[in-house]
Amino acid sequence: MNTNFKVNKAVTKLMLINYGFRYKDSGDYKLYIPVYKYNDITTTYAYFYINLEDMTFTYDIRNNGTTYYPFYDKSISSKVNIIIKENIENEINKMIKKGILKVQK
Repeated sequence: MNTNFKVNKAVTKLMLINYGFRYKDSGDYKLYIPVYKYNDITTTYAYFYINLEDMTFTYDIRNNGTTYYPFYDKSISSKVNIIIKENIENEINKMIKKGILKVQK
């Protein structure tokens, strides 16, 4: 998913690794975070991707190993989607505070 955020030019591999990102391939670093739990079990999670070569930031919401389409359907307004959105925003705000991301102008 494209976002309104971009990678800060000062970001290094070490900063990403220290934050919890893991190197995937082709310049991509991936961070896993749970975004929704049911009965204390993670059912929906996000992968945040940063590519240092292209200086791009994207994320993908997944459930049971596949894309969680109800999150991307803007006509669906559910408590689950609200919780997922809040958790994504919280993680992005943490990355902004750490200097990894910045708001795209």
